[in-house]
Amino acid sequence: MNTANAPAANTWRALAAACERPVGSEGERLRTSMLGAAGFTLAAHGFSFFTFMPQHDALIESYWQSTDWVISLGRFLLPVYMRLRGYMAMPWTAGMLTMLFFGLSVYFVTRSLRMDTRAEILLTAGFFSANFCVLAINSLFQFALDAYICSLLFACMGVWLVSDRPGLREALLAAVCFFISVGIYTAFITAALCLFMVLALQEAADRNGLPREFWKKLGVWALTLAAAAAAYFVASRLALSAAGVTGADKNTSVFSMGALSAGDIVHRLGVNYYFFTVMHFLGFSPVHHADYLGVGAGVMSSLLAVLCIVSFCREHAGTLKKGIYVLFVLVAGLFPFVSRLVPLLTGNGNSYHTMFAQYLVQPVLLWLFFRRAKPSGGAPRRAAAVLAAVALSLGLIGANIRYSNEAYTLQQVIYDRTLYHTGRVIEDLQEAGYDRGAGDKVVLSGTFELNSDLDRQLGQYIDAGFAGFNDTSVTYAATFRSAARLLGYTVSVGSADQSADPEAVRALLETMPAYPAEGYVREIDGFYLVRLS
Repeated sequence: MNTANAPAANTWRALAAACERPVGSEGERLRTSMLGAAGFTLAAHGFSFFTFMPQHDALIESYWQSTDWVISLGRFLLPVYMRLRGYMAMPWTAGMLTMLFFGLSVYFVTRSLRMDTRAEILLTAGFFSANFCVLAINSLFQFALDAYICSLLFACMGVWLVSDRPGLREALLAAVCFFISVGIYTAFITAALCLFMVLALQEAADRNGLPREFWKKLGVWALTLAAAAAAYFVASRLALSAAGVTGADKNTSVFSMGALSAGDIVHRLGVNYYFFTVMHFLGFSPVHHADYLGVGAGVMSSLLAVLCIVSFCREHAGTLKKGIYVLFVLVAGLFPFVSRLVPLLTGNGNSYHTMFAQYLVQPVLLWLFFRRAKPSGGAPRRAAAVLAAVALSLGLIGANIRYSNEAYTLQQVIYDRTLYHTGRVIEDLQEAGYDRGAGDKVVLSGTFELNSDLDRQLGQYIDAGFAGFNDTSVTYAATFRSAARLLGYTVSVGSADQSADPEAVRALLETMPAYPAEGYVREIDGFYLVRLS
């Protein structure tokens, strides 16, 4: 051995040993989970927690107005949560609660999967809090980020309750947790489904087969989910009746399920696998972006996957039955579908970024790599492999943090510009004689097209599939009204159909110049037409 390299080799081995050192107690696990989640969440989203910058739907919800709408989507417990937390959009309050809920989620997930090393726990906290799914939620629904992560927490807590030796009490409590999770935000039940798949793999690998105990535990999990689904089915319809609304048949409503053809399902499966595998597992969008966040993140994620899978197979070579490996391949194939089950089966089947368990992909790879149940006499893991897994994970988390902060900074610029131009429109309406008190209404056409010098940055997010990003926070008529309200001015937004001659209104709008050209505001019979684009 080269003695000159001995100190360096000892240092690398010491670092690897520190990464593989398990936590000493459940208290240490909880502290590690909470501190890791707080640190990574602040790094990725802290800017937004100290900045009010709503856009799109979040403009309307600055004063929380969507009780009936979210109930029609099946999220009937979201208004209950908002009543407890407070209706106003409060970025820092939402931020503090989000960090708390993330920390507890990481605790329950790592305990359920027996991820005991400090590296596993801290890196899981990083992947949970710094990823594209959370960025999409926070950018589009800043007012309710904490509520959605609370839904994730209940899904993870339910899995933990029945992960080991579930009895009747644990199963009932887990069913309640799943019921609450779906009632707040339907999509995050996919986290529980994905975790159950991984737990099934863990059971099969630990027992090196599928004995009776394995099927008994799967039966308990299935019955728990079925009980939660039955309770949700009844409660969601009672909520519709109490609110006097009907279930929405589009968007992400659970009431839009059940009308899919075989062709729809095949198409959505194909779209699902493209988005999950190419855009989110291999990088944000390597098809569009040959940069660090595209190809770079894709390469790092691919290397992490290869490293973890090869390490797992190497350490269990000759000890696991071939059927267990077949089960691993089967679950790997199902994971993309299950993780995006809600957007695939609801509404128009769009691959919504706010609705899938992307945050579980890399933690599952870490579970493969650091798995505690190792065969006796197995091949020792090299320090280089441990450090490589940690470095790749930190690289991916760092890419997510950079991406999030860039997005929030861009969003702040867009929000400030939008308020400025909204103010200009209000001034022009006043000069034109608009008087809401007299019953005048504003008819809007289009949204702001500001010819922003941020086109390249905007393109990065839009090409990545993040449809919530535009060059304006005002994306439709109701959001303009809300932006005006934030400026202290009330606008009564109407439509051409409400006028005495709708066709004449539409024809006039077609001939008007767009904002900010002279004449973009016109009056006809108490209707003030505003052509923004």
